[in-house]
Amino acid sequence: MYGWVIWLTKRENAPVRPTRRIPLRLSILLGAALPAATWGWGYVLSRYTDASIPYADAFIATLSVMAQYLLSYKILENWLVWIAVDALSIGMYAYKGLDALAFLYIIFLCIAIAGWMAWKRDYDRKNGKLGAAISGGVNRLEERRTGLTLGKFAPLHKGHQLMIETALRETERTIVVIYDCPETTDIPLPVRVGWIRSLYPSAEVIEAWDGPAEVGYTPEIKRKHEAYMLQLLKGTRVTHFYSSEPYGEHMSEALGAVNRQVDPARSLVPVSGTAVRANPYAYRRFVDPVVYRDLIVSAVFLGAPSTGKTTLSSRLAEEYGTVWMPEYGRDYWERHQVNRRLTPGQLVDIAEGHLEREEKLLQEANRFLFVDTNTLTTCMFARDYHGFALPRLMELAEHAAKRYDLVFVCEDDIPYEDTPDRSGEVKRSEFHHQIKADLSARRIPYLSLYGSLEERVSKVKSVLARYRKYQPNGGLFA
Repeated sequence: MYGWVIWLTKRENAPVRPTRRIPLRLSILLGAALPAATWGWGYVLSRYTDASIPYADAFIATLSVMAQYLLSYKILENWLVWIAVDALSIGMYAYKGLDALAFLYIIFLCIAIAGWMAWKRDYDRKNGKLGAAISGGVNRLEERRTGLTLGKFAPLHKGHQLMIETALRETERTIVVIYDCPETTDIPLPVRVGWIRSLYPSAEVIEAWDGPAEVGYTPEIKRKHEAYMLQLLKGTRVTHFYSSEPYGEHMSEALGAVNRQVDPARSLVPVSGTAVRANPYAYRRFVDPVVYRDLIVSAVFLGAPSTGKTTLSSRLAEEYGTVWMPEYGRDYWERHQVNRRLTPGQLVDIAEGHLEREEKLLQEANRFLFVDTNTLTTCMFARDYHGFALPRLMELAEHAAKRYDLVFVCEDDIPYEDTPDRSGEVKRSEFHHQIKADLSARRIPYLSLYGSLEERVSKVKSVLARYRKYQPNGGLFA
């Protein structure tokens, strides 16, 4: 009864669970439990029964329970355990002179061997390990292997990457279909497409803008997805369909392809898109840096010297439990300045050094990265010091103009604090106006921050609470 219930347990209309291999962790757990359970059971038999060989009885009985557990969950290796149980039982009953039982277990042994062979053959066929299947008189080994995988990749994680990399390794041509799915994620389809094209340039990516939104395993939903995929492929012959989900079975049948399951138990890569969406920071080890940086909101604080950018960035990082990027130029100036000036080339060094450090911090950020100053300000310092900026610095400034999700300007309404790297309060006011004019000329939207530190922190937190990275205008005006 237990096995019947387990095999037919359905979640969200899922089909009967497929045969799978035993996970490594379960093997270790059962291996550790076997001697302990045998000793305990054997002790009870020796003390309270007249069993002639109690510990042998206990060992075989423990193996039988484990075999039944594995069988219930359709784990292929259950048959190997049953083979061991039957072989040991034959010897035990022969030793006890119970020849009829020994003969019965010979029959059981034959059944177990047949079960192993049948399940193994079926498992290999569904996972593409038997090689070519004969279809319509054409041997698939003579065909060019074309692999297909599909998904939302919202976001792309290491489990998806394992599937794509397996397909690339096993086929000559790999197609990746990406569904738009705005109901699942705000991340636009072109961004997700960009991840896969960047990481796997040899894969062919198809954008599925109008794919079915329904999910599930009802006959109607399955037919919709199958029809859509056949229409999208426009007659392309697919030989292997790659997935880690139950839909691999019906989709591969519709395509006439091998159902190549990749880590369906998620034992190699224990993660899901749902988990990453819920907490990217907690699962960042399963997300490629190319992807993770696009999950972080970058907020930069601009303004003339002594407008509170450093204090505000540090405070917000503490409030949100994340990291912040200090102004690299200040540290660089202290180490390299001559007569309070830097060369044009050194200002390029500042811009590149700041960007390099900022990229590293993106991988450590928890939802937000707060940045104190950027290359736009460095470029303005170059013009102020030298009357011009080198082409490389101007190029980096153009990059910075598009880099940040949110731009805040710390206004000069707080007391001026003079330091050796600053040029006075009058210069602060002039430079501050230049910064705002530059942002307006570049058509970069920004939010001004006035008042005390607490007032500025409150304003930023109010904006971040409403901000949605991939919504129009960040969703701030919805």
